[in-house]
Amino acid sequence: MKIIKIIGLVILLIVLLAIVYLGYGLSKIRSGAAKDLGVKYSMQDYLEGTVSKAGVEVDSPEQIYLGSNFKTEGTHVINQTFSDAQISAIQNYSNEKNGPFKDVQIHFVGNNQIEASGFVNDPRVKAPVYVKGEVKQTGPKSFSISTDNITVGGFSLPSPIRGQVDSAFTKYTNDILAGINGLDIKSVTIENGQVNFVGNVPNKVSPN
Repeated sequence: MKIIKIIGLVILLIVLLAIVYLGYGLSKIRSGAAKDLGVKYSMQDYLEGTVSKAGVEVDSPEQIYLGSNFKTEGTHVINQTFSDAQISAIQNYSNEKNGPFKDVQIHFVGNNQIEASGFVNDPRVKAPVYVKGEVKQTGPKSFSISTDNITVGGFSLPSPIRGQVDSAFTKYTNDILAGINGLDIKSVTIENGQVNFVGNVPNKVSPN
């Protein structure tokens, strides 16, 4: 699987990859509604996040979802702050037609803490998922993740299993980020309700 979304909103990638792994790996889970984090979004939030703030041209947004293959062109520097609504909108509208996630809400808590909820809609698994944890930048294309709560349906993962998941995702995510042309992360600062990104991002993203 290639990179997940455009921009240096890479924190989002780490959290949602955890949802994929757990959704595919657990069979005894219950269906139900995703946890409401109080994040509301619209198409305007999507356009503000991708075009106005990130300055990224996205060809066929519905074809660039989690699990799809796409390519990037060029690079430019940005120093922008993105809201919960803008990040959530990017994920929801990208996954709306073909992606595995629905009703995604991303909330930046602050002090490197982030939480996310959504619904995995896959032939193998259909279940609500909630993840909360700490995300830290460790390099220009790398992060570390440490979760303190991962819940799939009504099942919460115990600490030893979460530790294994964290380790696997840190490696998996950083391997993906290493292959993104045009991405160079200078700093990512998580605040309450928003995240500030400084660095280089691609000029254009297209289906591969």
